Amino acid sequence: MKEIINFIEANVDGKTLFTKELVYELENGALQGVYSDQISFSNLKYSQSGFQWCIPVPI
Repeated sequence: MKEIINFIEANVDGKTLFTKELVYELENGALQGVYSDQISFSNLKYSQSGFQWCIPVPI
């Protein structure tokens, strides 16, 4: 478990993940949209039973 925590602290915690833009079509191509997203990982908390992030939710 410590190896996993070390990897997460070094490579994930404090980072933001961005998705590539995805173009999609609906109604047999009559409608088109673009989707992209991002999520930030921070405030890693862990205990003997596991780990979690405190992920803020935008309002």
